[in-house]
Amino acid sequence: MDDQSKEMKKDVNVIGGFSSGLLVSCVKIMTMLLVSALISYFLLDGYGTLAVSVGFSVLSSLFLVPMFISYEKKVTAQGQRIVTLQHHMIRTIADVIEERDASTGGHIARTADLVEMLLVGMSKMPKYSFLTPANIEKIKNAAPLHDVGKIKIPDNVLNKPGKLTVVEYEVMKKHSEFGADLIMRSIKNVEDKKYFSIAYNIALFHHERYDGKGYPTGISGDQIPLEARVMALADVYDALVSPRVYKEPFSKSKAIEIIREGKGTQFDPELTEIFINCISNRADM
Repeated sequence: MDDQSKEMKKDVNVIGGFSSGLLVSCVKIMTMLLVSALISYFLLDGYGTLAVSVGFSVLSSLFLVPMFISYEKKVTAQGQRIVTLQHHMIRTIADVIEERDASTGGHIARTADLVEMLLVGMSKMPKYSFLTPANIEKIKNAAPLHDVGKIKIPDNVLNKPGKLTVVEYEVMKKHSEFGADLIMRSIKNVEDKKYFSIAYNIALFHHERYDGKGYPTGISGDQIPLEARVMALADVYDALVSPRVYKEPFSKSKAIEIIREGKGTQFDPELTEIFINCISNRADM
């Protein structure tokens, strides 16, 4: 298992879930009870026994604990609303950027669905048991940012109605680095640090190849973050079955054939088999 997978496996956070902070809340409540007991003991020391002090503490806590729990729920709900707003804003930014690229309409939504499909298929294997619904949702929400760097690609290259020259292709390849830089500078302060890390890895590494012949860094195999290997399959498949200014869409069977040909060279071989199995059973993709 690569380092990124190990790190993701440790992530058991459920975004906005009250249960995710249950342990912290319990500690706070216990601390509250202890402090209340100590205060009441010293206040009543001259007037009653320890039992009376404890009774006073418990009685006061009957009022304090419900108030505390209500406050915790409100804070959690507010945090969830903020995270949801961040995701909507980020998705809107990705949609606006996609509108600049005349050839990729709907690409963001389709690739996000393909990423989710593949991750769900992977999660059924013991090796990928760390792909909980929360982690899958995190990666799916980050997927729309994979081409965010295209905002810095000139229109004459981005929307050229034909094959790019060698020089133009080198310019286009820069979008992965541009995207990672934009994410680093723009959303590094979001509450969900795991989401930021995933989005950064997807933007920077989704054009790397399993055999090390990709870009921008030329890393290979499991050195490529798992989410980027997943994104690569979704990105290429959608490009194959969608019309482009330079080609007609391929049929689903032809696209699957091309994906299979890239097994072990362009794509992670294990993920390729899972992807093909999943996509073959989906009539809507």
